[in-house]
Amino acid sequence: MTGSVSCAAMLGCGQPVRAGRPACSPWPNANPWPLSPTTPFPATITAERIVSAQALVAWRGNFYSVPPELTRATVVVAQRLGTQHLDIATVSGIVIARRHPHPAAPA
Repeated sequence: MTGSVSCAAMLGCGQPVRAGRPACSPWPNANPWPLSPTTPFPATITAERIVSAQALVAWRGNFYSVPPELTRATVVVAQRLGTQHLDIATVSGIVIARRHPHPAAPA
C-alpha cells in the first residue's frame, strides 16, 4: 500500500495509509481508558490500637471513646472506604463502638 491509498475501504475515514497501517483508529470516538469509578474501591483500613487510661482510642489524629472496662486493652479500629462510620472492635472481632469519624487532624 502507498501513501495515495486511503483507509476508506478499510475503516471508512479517508485517512492515508502509511507502511500498511491506517493513520486512524477503527474506533475514532472510543476512549482508550475507562471512566474512573464514582465510588472508592471497597477496601477496609484496619489498625490495632491500645485504649488509653481515659478509655479513648486514637485514630487519624482524633480520639474516640469506648467503654471504660476496656482501659489498656488492645482493640481493632476499622474504617471501610466510602462509609460514614468507623468500627472499634475487640481483637476477637466483637464490635463495641461505631463512631462517625471527624476529619483527619492536620499533621
